[in-house]
Amino acid sequence: LLEEKLRAHDFVEKAEVFSTWDGTVRTIVKQKTAKARIVSGLQSVYADAKGSVFPLSKHDSPRLPLVSGVHTAREIRQALQLLDRAAQHSAFPGGWYALDLSDQTGFTAFPEWHSHRIVWGQASDFAEKAHRTKALYAHALQHQYLDQLERIDVRFDDQVVFTRTSSPSAQ
Repeated sequence: LLEEKLRAHDFVEKAEVFSTWDGTVRTIVKQKTAKARIVSGLQSVYADAKGSVFPLSKHDSPRLPLVSGVHTAREIRQALQLLDRAAQHSAFPGGWYALDLSDQTGFTAFPEWHSHRIVWGQASDFAEKAHRTKALYAHALQHQYLDQLERIDVRFDDQVVFTRTSSPSAQ
């Protein structure tokens, strides 16, 4: 009964209750670990690595990537996978601080290290899209317009479309 109540709690990932040979009751409880904060309309919840959602904590608010526009468990899992892969890829130091899903453009990512956005499209082909993005970063760095990048679009095969802010005026 106690184990069932613990497992039913929103913040509990795993619970085990047992008694030792001397009659002592022991519990082992593993708390869910939030991987992202999901915003849908006025509702805001956490999502764990499995894509399960649970309510925000009243006592703790960790710094997590913000995910918006997702409505299904599949979309949440796709967003979490993209965030995880971005955090591990050398093109995106610090990962992405936000990810938005829209019907028109698919996923749009917001890198932690710079103020531009990346229109990613579907969650597929991560390695290829990340490679194209990294190549653009290298080109922009070499030609000194990295700080002017505003929007990068990698939705389409074998191309990168980008916009940049106007160059600063010479003084």
